[in-house]
Amino acid sequence: MSAEQVDLVIVGLGTAGAAAAALCAERGLRVVGIERRSLGESGARWVNGVPRWVFAHCGLASPGPGEGHACGVPFHMLAQRGPERSVITGHDLMEVEMPALTQRLLSKAERHGALLLDQASEVKVQGGDVQALVGTSTSRWQAKVVVDASGLKGLKLLRGQQDPGPLCAAAQQKRALLDPQAAAAFFAAHGVPSDQTLCFTGVAGGYSILNVQLHGGKVSILAGSVPALGHPSGLKILEAFAAEQPWIGEQLDGGARVVPLGAPLACIGQGQQVALGDAAGMVFSAHGSGIGQQLLAAHLLAQSLSEGQSAWQFNRRWQRERAGSLCAMVAFRALSQSLSEEELRAMMSSGVMGESLSRATLVQQDPVPSASEAITAVQGLARMPSLAKRMVPVLARMQALKAHHKRYPKEPAGLPRWERQRRALFGGIT
Repeated sequence: MSAEQVDLVIVGLGTAGAAAAALCAERGLRVVGIERRSLGESGARWVNGVPRWVFAHCGLASPGPGEGHACGVPFHMLAQRGPERSVITGHDLMEVEMPALTQRLLSKAERHGALLLDQASEVKVQGGDVQALVGTSTSRWQAKVVVDASGLKGLKLLRGQQDPGPLCAAAQQKRALLDPQAAAAFFAAHGVPSDQTLCFTGVAGGYSILNVQLHGGKVSILAGSVPALGHPSGLKILEAFAAEQPWIGEQLDGGARVVPLGAPLACIGQGQQVALGDAAGMVFSAHGSGIGQQLLAAHLLAQSLSEGQSAWQFNRRWQRERAGSLCAMVAFRALSQSLSEEELRAMMSSGVMGESLSRATLVQQDPVPSASEAITAVQGLARMPSLAKRMVPVLARMQALKAHHKRYPKEPAGLPRWERQRRALFGGIT
């Protein structure tokens, strides 16, 4: 069986794979995409928060009506059920319908000439040689680059048996709104207008959230936690909340999935193989969102390959530009999941968790607090010496990890030593 020569084969056409297919095909690369499900069912089936700046950076149009909504709506982040809170305004986070975004990306890929195949029952990869069984026919390609966008349980081309770290069990649903007045009264009881976002943090202890919005005559609920730490799953948190509130009706749509919260792979591209998305650990683990990071990585991949760079050169660029911040957020997440209820409340009420920090985390950027916010945070920590003793070393670790990624080795021979140094900087954090 002869092999067709192509620039890249992408295995997995969820958000990461669909974005890579669209952006690479747009730049004139010969792209084949393979998906185990039907193309109409690929990717996440829920609503996810994606910063608007990510779409602009990637050269993608911002989601329009039917795909995106609630951009910039004030976000009320309460310590458990409140009243302590941080209110985030002036942000550009959009609530994006993931099925619609994925289909937009797939349509874009096909318009630019990508060949997309679905319902593949078997895929074999050896170097750049790919064989896929689609129906009763086997096709074969010889690719310059093979992209593993197949998730945690997929090909594991570069991940192998590496531990993905703690797993967040997240769920999101849209449900019927049975009583708008009762819903508004619930929001008002927590000091939040009904057209804004209400987020209970640490709702089940440690790293857990319950996020509630009202729009379009529906209730949107997002919940997540780390069950391995003894907490109920996001789905259980969501269902328990919906059962408590008589103004919330039946589920209309949504989904659930497991999100890796550990560090991204120390190498996401080498030889003829690249890992994207969950397969590479591309998650902003402070709040468990990966969609924005997947789009950014797909854009950088398309840019790198279209400029004639290798998988390793793409990897090096991504590690230096993006991975350091993701590793810093792993350290921050480890701290946040250890916070007691009293510590979380104190951080919000004292100004340690100020609006700049909260806003930057929400939209997946490095925080740049004002001088007054920095002084307030230092003064707040001074009143909490036990927390400061834990938090200050974490902040130093975060900066060290970002700096270490800026020094990512130029050649693969330097990777083993660099990776040992990164493990040492994490200091046992997973």
